[in-house]
Amino acid sequence: MSNAARTHVLAIVAAVLTFLTLTFGGFVTSLEAGMVFLDWPTSDGSFNPPGWLREPDKFSEHGHRLIGATLGLVTIALAVSLQRRDGRRFVRVLGWVALAAVSLQGLLGGLRVTEDSGNLALLHGCTGQALFCLMVALAYLTSRDAREVPEPGADTRQLAVAAGAALLAVYLQVVLGAQLRHVGGPVQTHILGAVVVAGSILWILPVAFLRHAGRRPIVRPVGLVFVLLLVQIGLGLAANDAIDAKGKDAVVLPSLHQEVGALLLAATLLVCLRAVRRMQPFAAPVAEGAR
Repeated sequence: MSNAARTHVLAIVAAVLTFLTLTFGGFVTSLEAGMVFLDWPTSDGSFNPPGWLREPDKFSEHGHRLIGATLGLVTIALAVSLQRRDGRRFVRVLGWVALAAVSLQGLLGGLRVTEDSGNLALLHGCTGQALFCLMVALAYLTSRDAREVPEPGADTRQLAVAAGAALLAVYLQVVLGAQLRHVGGPVQTHILGAVVVAGSILWILPVAFLRHAGRRPIVRPVGLVFVLLLVQIGLGLAANDAIDAKGKDAVVLPSLHQEVGALLLAATLLVCLRAVRRMQPFAAPVAEGAR
């Protein structure tokens, strides 16, 4: 395995671990388990608190902490690997930014507990999604698609603009969803945000499939974005009904809704990055030192 491939694997592992922290964090919110342990960074004074594998609230919160700690270690390795093996200065800088962001995210999570603050929980949720975007970006930037000369085709500037607008809309919708889950608010605002997200994604479809129909690296992630949008709408409707009815689904469905929202955000970011990569003057081979 080449040095570039090893770095790419580290970046993928970091992105997966970030998604897992979001997943566990979503269940922590649904179970209202954010304060099941009143201390941090230990849990009830221990790094292996009794009963945490048997009790769902303790399992979700302590698991969230353990995965976050593992993410920190992997991000250190990723930043070092990028510094040593990647010739692109901005990618090396992003590696250290990712390490700083992971550290800040852990600190916010700790302060949320020690200060027992719902507002910090909201901020922690929103920055977690931004961190996931950063890790997905690093996974893409270390991939073969980002390092090799793109396939020939029409300029992708229009697609990049459309995807950038959709990315902003999806992230703002994620923030609205986090606000609804952590501090409450009118659900109508979140519904309006869903309409805006759907419109922005539907704007991408004709641009991608009419202007770039033969370019699989573009149309595949666009198709994934559309499928995730449909799944997310269905989960949103189901989660709303489940919350009204209470019961087990009121925990599972809102958490799944959050997780698919994170995947939709990541997929939209991937479309944006691939479109930007194929714009002039970015559609050029990467310097040898970055391979």
